[in-house]
Amino acid sequence: MESVAGARGRRRAILEWTATWEDLEMHVERYIGVGDDRVVVLWNERGRGKRSGVSLSQAGVTVCTLRDGAIVGMRVAVDRHGTLRAMGLQSE
Repeated sequence: MESVAGARGRRRAILEWTATWEDLEMHVERYIGVGDDRVVVLWNERGRGKRSGVSLSQAGVTVCTLRDGAIVGMRVAVDRHGTLRAMGLQSE
C-alpha cells in the first residue's frame, strides 16, 4: 500500500498517476464508512499507457483518513482482499 503525506502530496500523486495514461477511466464501486475517521473506497480503473500503449484494467482500494470533515491521509492499494482483511472488513 502506498502512502502520501499532505494535501499537496495527494494532489501531486494523483496528477502524476493520471498524466501517464490515455483514456483513463476511474469508477467508484462502493464507499464503506469505518468508524468516525475512515472511509474505504473500492474503485476500478482502466486506461492505456501514453508511452507504452499497454492497456491496464484493475480494481483497487483507497483508505481515506478524515479529521474535521477533511481528508488528512490517503492510502492506495490494488490488493483489495488483503487490505479489507487487514482492516477486519472481510473474513479469510
